[in-house]
Amino acid sequence: MSEVTYYETNSIWDVNRYTTPEETRRFDEVAAMIPADAESLLDLGAGNGIFLRRLFDSRKMRYSGLERSDSARLVAHDELGIDLVAGDVADVPFPDAAFDVVSSLQVLEHLPTPTFDKARAEMARVARRYVIVNVPYKEHRFFNRCPECGTRFPDYYHVRQFIAETMDTLIPGFTLRRTEYTSIISRPLLSILYHLTIKSIRGSFNSIAKCPLCGYSANHASAAPRDSQGMDRVIGGLKTIRLFKWPSFPWYREVICLYERTR
Repeated sequence: MSEVTYYETNSIWDVNRYTTPEETRRFDEVAAMIPADAESLLDLGAGNGIFLRRLFDSRKMRYSGLERSDSARLVAHDELGIDLVAGDVADVPFPDAAFDVVSSLQVLEHLPTPTFDKARAEMARVARRYVIVNVPYKEHRFFNRCPECGTRFPDYYHVRQFIAETMDTLIPGFTLRRTEYTSIISRPLLSILYHLTIKSIRGSFNSIAKCPLCGYSANHASAAPRDSQGMDRVIGGLKTIRLFKWPSFPWYREVICLYERTR
């Protein structure tokens, strides 16, 4: 099985997953980073198109979006009225300097090497003046453990971590001009301890995961919950009790960076 099949899972592109207060705030903060003199934008890895939908409703520009997943493009068309271009971020089907701004939201953390380096080069090639990147920052990464074959793989297919030094030189030929932090998520202490101990050692299996080796998913007909999922259910139950929701600490945040062409 290829990780490509993961991104064809319909539940990933459910529009409701991207309309939470945190996601709405993130999209708005990315939009606020677009320079006032920009007249066109290409969103690479546009997903279900919800970011572009918000831009359509708030600012007049020439927009386009590129997305590899057939399922995501279908949702964008059927539910949001947006037609996305089919294509890969490592081989963008647009000419050099085709857009004033190229944006990439929650995409680069999923890319394996050398796709990652090709995507960075393509962003620099297609962007006339600016690049905006949104990725997890100093993320605590954990792994799913497939209950069918035992394969361990990164949660949500996040295969790389981003720190300040990474962001400084991310886009070749561009200089970092502005940095904003957003989507700071807190978690109860009990949940944090669980993630740092049991989950990091044994792994679990989130509801939208798909094993890249055997293709197992939570909706698979032969699925049978095992011990690695049991603790997830216990913690989920405890979260409903007010006592175990306190104290809470910052756990996850994202960074938004604006780059400007310097050569």
